[in-house]
Amino acid sequence: MTPTLHIIASCTDRKRAAVPDDLRLRSVPIKAIKDRANSWWLRLSRHKGQPIPAANLYAGGHWAVVRTLPESARRAGFNASLWVISAGYGLVSSIAPLHPYSATFAGAHPDTVASSAHNGQTPKSLRQAWWGALSEFPGPDGSDLRSLTSLVRKSRNAYFLIVASPDYLSAVERDLLGVSERIADPSKLIIISSRPDVADERLSDSLVPSDARLQARLGGARGSLNARVASLILSKAAVWGLNSRALNRKLSNMISRSPELFKFERERLSDAQVRDFIRRGLRKGPQPSCSSLLRALRDSGLACEQSRFKNLYWEVKEGTP
Repeated sequence: MTPTLHIIASCTDRKRAAVPDDLRLRSVPIKAIKDRANSWWLRLSRHKGQPIPAANLYAGGHWAVVRTLPESARRAGFNASLWVISAGYGLVSSIAPLHPYSATFAGAHPDTVASSAHNGQTPKSLRQAWWGALSEFPGPDGSDLRSLTSLVRKSRNAYFLIVASPDYLSAVERDLLGVSERIADPSKLIIISSRPDVADERLSDSLVPSDARLQARLGGARGSLNARVASLILSKAAVWGLNSRALNRKLSNMISRSPELFKFERERLSDAQVRDFIRRGLRKGPQPSCSSLLRALRDSGLACEQSRFKNLYWEVKEGTP
C-alpha cells in the first residue's frame, strides 16, 4: 500500500491578488480572541470577491518551493497532499478556495494576530488561542478537517511533514501535541523549522534542524530555507527514509560539516536612519517588499537586525500615503 504523507506548510504574507481593505486583520477591532475571530470569519465567509485556490494564492520564494513538495513526495513513492497553516483561515487544503487576505502570526506586522494591545497575554498564547478559534469554523471548502489533530484522527498511520516558521510553529504547538499523542508511529511526525519555539519536550524528537549554514549548500534565499530542507529530505527519502530521529542526525551532521556563516562588518544605524532609508525605498515604484529593502540596506554595507527592520518598515509604511 502506498504510504500517505501530509505536507503542512505555513502560508506567506505575499499574495498573487490584491487584498481588499476589509480583509486586513488590522481593520477588525481588537477584543477577546474568540469575538475577534468570529468577526473576522464573518468577513471572510460573506466576502463577494472571486476566491482563489490556496496553492495559487500565495507568492514568494518559500511558497514556490512548497508547491513542488507534493510532486517530490510522489516521486519518492508517497500519496501526498498539501495543507496550509493559515493565520487567516486556519488549516486548509491546497485546493480550498480562499479570498486574498492579510493576517499573520508574525509579530512585526500591522495585521498580526499577536497584537500587543491584548494586555496580559503572551504572543504565543494569543497565536494558539487564535488557531484554536479558527479550527471551530467550517472550512472554506466545507471540510471538517480543521486542525492537525482532526487530520491525524483520520489517518493515524500517515506521515506528517511540518514546514513552518517559528511564529507559525508556536501557533500550532498544542495542535501538534495532539498529533504526537495519536499518530501510530511518532517518528513519522517530522517538524522542520529554524529556531523552533517548542516548549513541550514531547515534540523534541520530531524536530529536524534548519540552520542558516545550510543555505550555501541548498541555495535560495533565507526565507525559503525550511522548504528547501524539506525538498532535500524528500529527494533523499528512498535512501534516508522518513524517520524524524534519523533525519535529525543526517541534518545535524550536514550542518556540522558546513562552513560557519561569514559575519559582515556593517555600519549600524539608528532607528531614525533606518526609517529614512525605508522612506526613500518606498517612494520608488513599484514599492519594494520588506525583505528586498533589508537586502538592499545590507548590500550597501549597513546593518539592521531583521525583526527591528521589519517593525520599522511597517511603522513607516503605515504612515506612507
